Amino acid sequence: DSRVENAAEFDSIISEAFEKREKFEIFYEAHKQRRLIYGVVHDPKEVVENPQYIWREFFKEIEHPVTGTLSYPGAPFSMSATPWSVQTPAPTVGQHNREIYENKLGIPRSEIAILFAAGVI
Repeated sequence: DSRVENAAEFDSIISEAFEKREKFEIFYEAHKQRRLIYGVVHDPKEVVENPQYIWREFFKEIEHPVTGTLSYPGAPFSMSATPWSVQTPAPTVGQHNREIYENKLGIPRSEIAILFAAGVI
């Protein structure tokens, strides 16, 4: 396959292009030329600072019982008549373990206690 044979050369060309220019410049140039299948991948900082997300109030602040106030991503759409909202924060590590062990896996409480005491769970 020619892609495999030319991978090192391709990597060199791509690396050189990104050293000299911003990814958005490269994206828009590719868009104009329509020679590549492409898309911009945002890093976390770019996502949080994205003007469109800010304007849409995409990130919602939620109070978390362990970590305090956190920003959570909102819905990927907006509806004026039925606005979307985050109902609960993310679960804490192990928050639902007992419920899953007992109700879903059928492990008796006595066995769960032994596993917990042994440091298994």
